[in-house]
Amino acid sequence: MVYCVIDGDSYLFADSLVKKGVSGGLDAARNLSNNVKECIDRMGYDSSEKKQFWVSIFYSKSVLESALSPNAAEQLEQFYQGFTQNSARFVLVNSGPSRKHTEEKVKGECGVCDEVTS
Repeated sequence: MVYCVIDGDSYLFADSLVKKGVSGGLDAARNLSNNVKECIDRMGYDSSEKKQFWVSIFYSKSVLESALSPNAAEQLEQFYQGFTQNSARFVLVNSGPSRKHTEEKVKGECGVCDEVTS
């Protein structure tokens, strides 16, 4: 199993997808899913095996919304709804009120993964 941890404050989705709201979120999840599967293949795993992976995106909702117009913030919320509807394995986590909280969550998750694989 592969666990993808993404810093959602630093790595944003394409504006064209976010502007599409729910359908853009569904498209983004499909694109990300395909990219992760391709990455798993490049890592040398047997492509006949079922590729299992989870994606967790940590972000600060207040940080992102403060940088957006009210309309764009609503589009982002709808986009996130579509993104998480695509698969139960895709999780968005509002990490807290600041960028620092997101960084700490990402580092914490990566530390847990290191401990599990060691």
